[in-house]
Amino acid sequence: MSRSYQVTKDILSDCKNMGNNILIVAHASSLEACTRQLQGRSPQTSKDFIQVVRKIPYLGFCSCEEQGDTGVWQLVDPPILPLTHGPNHSFNWKETLLQE
Repeated sequence: MSRSYQVTKDILSDCKNMGNNILIVAHASSLEACTRQLQGRSPQTSKDFIQVVRKIPYLGFCSCEEQGDTGVWQLVDPPILPLTHGPNHSFNWKETLLQE
């Protein structure tokens, strides 16, 4: 279990009875590290992880939603459009974070 995944699980556990939305702000690698295992997927190899992270621009974000009370999480369309500026390439979370 990755450290990021454990922190994500701890945050979810601590906030379970406090409301429906949690915002985690972190570095680009956290998009992959905090959501991959939450979805039941295996952690990436270091090489594959680096390739994914290189595709995440400044201000890149994703949204993950629990499917009912099943404990199963899934990436969903974020509630706002992606933010971009100057040299950033466009970011599509589906193309970057759902790759195997």
